[in-house]
Amino acid sequence: DIVHKVGYISTGGGAFLEVLEGKTLPAFEILQQRALS
Repeated sequence: DIVHKVGYISTGGGAFLEVLEGKTLPAFEILQQRALS
């Protein structure tokens, strides 16, 4: 049973949660702009 094997789960921080909410992070915007230039 996995419940007994896992003691900690990380969300990766607030930035990752914002990505899951559909928000665009400033660093992602810059990288996308540079890729299109």
